[in-house]
Amino acid sequence: MKPLRLSLAAALMLFGAVSASAQGTTVEFNLNLPNYDVIYLSDLVDVRNVRLAENIPDMSIEMRTNPPGQSISIFLRFRAAIQLREDSRPEDLVRARTEPFTLNGSRRLSSRDLTTGSVDIQTRTDYRLPDGSPLRQKLEDYIQRFPTAPVGQYFFDIEAFNANTQAKIGEVRKVITVRNASESEIVVTLVSPEQGANVPTTFPTFSWSSQKPNVVLYVYEMLPIHRSPEEAVTGIPYLRRLVTGAQTFTYPADAERRLEMGKTYLWFVETKVVTTRGELTKRSEVRLFRIRPQGGENALARLLSSLPGDVATQLNALIQSGWQPTSVTLDGQTINQGELTALFQKLSRENTEVRFRVE
Repeated sequence: MKPLRLSLAAALMLFGAVSASAQGTTVEFNLNLPNYDVIYLSDLVDVRNVRLAENIPDMSIEMRTNPPGQSISIFLRFRAAIQLREDSRPEDLVRARTEPFTLNGSRRLSSRDLTTGSVDIQTRTDYRLPDGSPLRQKLEDYIQRFPTAPVGQYFFDIEAFNANTQAKIGEVRKVITVRNASESEIVVTLVSPEQGANVPTTFPTFSWSSQKPNVVLYVYEMLPIHRSPEEAVTGIPYLRRLVTGAQTFTYPADAERRLEMGKTYLWFVETKVVTTRGELTKRSEVRLFRIRPQGGENALARLLSSLPGDVATQLNALIQSGWQPTSVTLDGQTINQGELTALFQKLSRENTEVRFRVE
């Protein structure tokens, strides 16, 4: 009998340890939901039926017990709420819960599991945004006119409860802040160097303005064979660099390719816009700049650009696209800047009409 009593005592001790372990088990979550810049409302919430959309892009919920590997009976409560930009506080769209199910160590759920349920998880709705409520009417009117979600904050809360004790044993919250109602509102603006600027260093500092914290900076060379900046930026870049959390960047000394004095370059930045229907690329304008020593601007270009009428306009357009005049020929003979200036003065005194051809 004594060995039996010891075995029973051991069994009771083991049972106590297991109970204590189960009672102290918590649930940890990873709620995978991208920080969308633009949301197509129908991809996130079924407003007409007031429930979570069944297939939210890239959404998943990962659950795991702590300590790992435990088996525990739980149920989940889910809440989705919205606070539009003009509202003072969030308002619930839907609240739902699952029936109890067993979590064996870990599990991954999709948005479909929370809306229509799965083989072993059944869901029920505890609250829906009422028909005729101001928020529901506002959302329904909005989606009649726009495909994307209105600006505001979107809240997603998930709580886990022990099915036996009703105690809360885990929770997670995700807040998505939508600042733009459409992709076209996200703008990247270049600041410096300005279009056509002469930069006196081979290590120029670029600056821009962007609502997005991450951009990719591109620098290309503008060659004489390129007919336009758009053609030039289809080649191999001099520099392609991801810039995170800053809006300025100095051309690095360790770049794969160095900038050179006397040459013309192009630059722009790109950023990614995350939507519920994939990523879009937003590109700034493309700007041209030249590497020129201080005070080394092309004097001939300045002289030609000072001419009256359409001549100066046409020459300025050529110069802004990267062309730099190096010499002027008169009757087959090259003349210098002083001779050209004297010629202009003489023609001006005599009111002579002059026609130019740029080659």
